[in-house]
Amino acid sequence: MAEPRTIAILGGTAGIGLEIARYYAADGYRVVISGRDAQRAEAVAKGVPVIDDGSVTGIALDLAEPAQIADRLAGLDRIDYLVLAAIERDANTVEEYDIARAMRLVTLKLVGYTEAVRVAVPKMPADGAIVLFGGLAKERPYPGSTTVTTVNGGIDIDFPVTVSGRIGREFSTTLGKGGPLVRAQTTNGQVRISRGRGDLTRLP
Repeated sequence: MAEPRTIAILGGTAGIGLEIARYYAADGYRVVISGRDAQRAEAVAKGVPVIDDGSVTGIALDLAEPAQIADRLAGLDRIDYLVLAAIERDANTVEEYDIARAMRLVTLKLVGYTEAVRVAVPKMPADGAIVLFGGLAKERPYPGSTTVTTVNGGIDIDFPVTVSGRIGREFSTTLGKGGPLVRAQTTNGQVRISRGRGDLTRLP
């Protein structure tokens, strides 16, 4: 019997990330979820039902601390699918602008996402895939959303184009489960971008 495929969901202890973890655990996958707190990640993992040879493991990983990512993922020999679902909502008005909060958010979604992809790709098979979460703030900016709107735009529009062609993997970026979907497919070094709606529970 073939070994279960592995899906790593960074930001998988709550929300959409946790729902994706539940879906794949119920399908017999080896699921790894991460959160900033090790005890919470492990507790959440234990509460996810699994079937057959599937499993769910919780690890501590903070994408806003990108220097730790390689070490925290070192125990995974193979990553078939990588889901980057970590997000921090932001209402950081110009009148009371919190520089530390803004820097953390930019680091998490731009530097952290990029480093996670760099670390994961050598562990991925040729048919591996990566899903990135942007966020509705890109489409629906609001007072105080300058930072989060900007980084979400980078994830949704720029990241698949600038990175996919370099690593030869398929990217999907989304605003949310069932929401607008941007897919970047790389064929012979050429990146093709398509837009539509999709179900994130169905990876390639």
